[in-house]
Amino acid sequence: MFTRSLRIATAVLFILVTALNASECDPKATTEVRTNIELLCPELCTEARDVFQIEQTVGSGQEPDFSPQGEPIAISKLLINEVVSPAACMEVSGSVGSGVSANVTVVATIFVNGERWTQFTISRQLTGQRARNIQMPIRLLRFAIRSGQRGQPPSPGRNVVRAVFQVTNGAICNTCAVRLTLGKLTFTALAPYMLVHGRVSSPSWYSGDFENAFRARGVGYKAVGVASGEKPDPVTNPVLDNISLPGSGRALRTHAEIMAREFGVKRVHVVAHSKGGLWSRAMIDSSNSGNPEVGVYSITSITSPHRGSVLADIAVASLELSLFGARREGLLLTKLAGSQDFDKSLQPATVENHNRFYSLPQILEVGDRSNRVVYASYQADANLNGDTLQPSGIANITSDEACTIPSDAFCFPVPLLPFTISERLPPLFRLITVGAQLSFLLQAIESAFVDSGSPLPTVVFVPRDPPREFNDFAVAASSSSFPPFANIETLKAHHNAVSSSQTAHKILDLIDLDLQKALER
Repeated sequence: MFTRSLRIATAVLFILVTALNASECDPKATTEVRTNIELLCPELCTEARDVFQIEQTVGSGQEPDFSPQGEPIAISKLLINEVVSPAACMEVSGSVGSGVSANVTVVATIFVNGERWTQFTISRQLTGQRARNIQMPIRLLRFAIRSGQRGQPPSPGRNVVRAVFQVTNGAICNTCAVRLTLGKLTFTALAPYMLVHGRVSSPSWYSGDFENAFRARGVGYKAVGVASGEKPDPVTNPVLDNISLPGSGRALRTHAEIMAREFGVKRVHVVAHSKGGLWSRAMIDSSNSGNPEVGVYSITSITSPHRGSVLADIAVASLELSLFGARREGLLLTKLAGSQDFDKSLQPATVENHNRFYSLPQILEVGDRSNRVVYASYQADANLNGDTLQPSGIANITSDEACTIPSDAFCFPVPLLPFTISERLPPLFRLITVGAQLSFLLQAIESAFVDSGSPLPTVVFVPRDPPREFNDFAVAASSSSFPPFANIETLKAHHNAVSSSQTAHKILDLIDLDLQKALER
């Protein structure tokens, strides 16, 4: 990190110096603002001014990173964390009237929001030449500020440009004009992150350490979905946990469009936990009600069941058991799954069927622009310290490793001990389990844990070893890894404990400005 910070700081210093000398730059960037400013100086005027607006936020788009006028206050933080490029690129051209003698030169000193930016030379000889793209320090600009109101666009950043003209090598005739034209302004800003929760959850899943990591780095984000206390609305605030994956994808698309309006952007990055990864896939599938209005640069899934969840098979089977009198086991197994109406759409067979009919685009077209999409995934392992029980080699998962808060369904008063499924479960459940083992997910799982201090067994599947397959109590490693998602890392946490600041920083390190810029086509 120190080397990276030094590299960025050096680059910033270089740009701040050379920009004042009107050094040219590459206009390719992810954000383009059409300023179309013409500073006209008729007769013998000495200066002219105009205003252009930036309607896109940068980073958080709010205090404490920006003033109410949109000025970047914490500019060093934004640059070091690569939230915005150190410099923008402004297209500049100029001309003088035909009545001016050939040897007359006009030097325009240009100020942006009260600070001197650069000088631009205009003469008869230069009139008609191509426009120059000149670097502008990003600190000079004022960006849009988020309103804080759901679905409302940000307040545009108002940028004042002033040019002071100085005539050399002669005088301008009283009826001839000098024209300074500022064309498009381009810069690269990290697109905001849309945080998507999983089933039986809410946007608050990301609150605390995870969100604090985004705030600390000045990165724009929004945890979407129906928050606690909000009233769901099928049009303006739809519930994400829909009856079907395509329906959830369309609901998530609505939230993406609302978020994009709030930030004034056309594209976002997506971070999705658990089933949210499946909803995110459905959101960008063009076969799911047409092309999206909001583009996606990347989707990063955190322990998402891309091939289904073993626990879904167990929970559904437990419900069937309760109907046949094995109520004790049924209720306990269902509690492990988190609710008594566990989503059947997460069963491996159901998800695999979905995978056959829906594909993920490598190129996503939105409006008149397109970009490549990066897919990344994290799996998790509940065996935090990596120890095993001997001689079986089965992972030794204890209560402190399985617990996040006292009310968590995975909290137990004593260590979890191994047992064999066929020894403890009723015949009907054994039959159902054997049938489920036809799924390739269960081929790597052969044992379970039970709280031996309780007369009511609670089952948790753990991986066979060897070969070792990580398991976070709900999603096996082979399910988290799904092409084209590239598995980045195995997190030492169980399914409901991966929302840490460490995880957030790892995800933010995946995408930088150079990569985002390279994704643009």
